[in-house]
Amino acid sequence: SDLKPTLIVECKATDVKISQTTFDQIARYNMPLRVNYLLVTNGIKHFCCRMEYEKEEVIFLKELPDFSQL
Repeated sequence: SDLKPTLIVECKATDVKISQTTFDQIARYNMPLRVNYLLVTNGIKHFCCRMEYEKEEVIFLKELPDFSQL
């Protein structure tokens, strides 16, 4: 409702392996935005994490959050 982004998604081609470089890229995109959730996918594998800025932690989730959880 406040028009602030909640989730950034980085999509790669199916033949691109998701690596630390991929996460570094999405982290750079997130620096000015400070969204709560980051999602990286190549259409086959998906990784989603929740950012805990106060604790300086990144928490990887086992499942994609439901929209109501965002």
